[in-house]
Amino acid sequence: MSVSYSLVKYVPKFGKNAGKGKFYARAQVNEKTSLKKFSKMIAMQTTVTYADVTAVLVSAVENLILELQRGNQVEFGDLGKFRLQIVSDGADSAADFKSDIHIKGVNVQYAPGPELYSVFQNMEFVQVASRAVQRAALKAEKEGAKTIDIEEAKKAASKKQNTSGDSSAGGDSSTDGEHTSGGSTTGGSTTGGSTTGGSTDGEGSDGDNVSL
Repeated sequence: MSVSYSLVKYVPKFGKNAGKGKFYARAQVNEKTSLKKFSKMIAMQTTVTYADVTAVLVSAVENLILELQRGNQVEFGDLGKFRLQIVSDGADSAADFKSDIHIKGVNVQYAPGPELYSVFQNMEFVQVASRAVQRAALKAEKEGAKTIDIEEAKKAASKKQNTSGDSSAGGDSSTDGEHTSGGSTTGGSTTGGSTTGGSTDGEGSDGDNVSL
């Protein structure tokens, strides 16, 4: 199996590398597997009915949310574990810290299990054109055009994305101020003026953060 990726240029606005753009790989989603399809796949491989599989998966998500709200870490065996991290602004002193002012929200941190993590170590990666370029090429082909302006296609997609606020998977533009393509999203990293607090359970905070 292989993962398709396209390249996206990220130009940081702050820090020692401000204004120096670099290209990073961004995974391109091939298809979306719905809950219905996922449930049917499991039902076909087991003796459990489609309705029962769906009910269990829905219940699993609901209970995962409840446990996270209770401040618990939820472990799903080989799948990995989920826990909450607090995103907050810094205060000059402990006495100055106010939860209603400095705490900005929470992230759900996911850390894959060792076996699941090792599965992805030997995958193949195939470079493809970005979604914007693919759409532009298809449009040009339908219109009988012989060439396309790649940079113009990327700029148009970036402008449309910024206007709509859409940041769906497989997008073509990078987000200024937040590095999501080539950098790590582990706990303890800072984005802008906010800090995602690391884990305090004695384990490494090596998971991916998913904003709520």
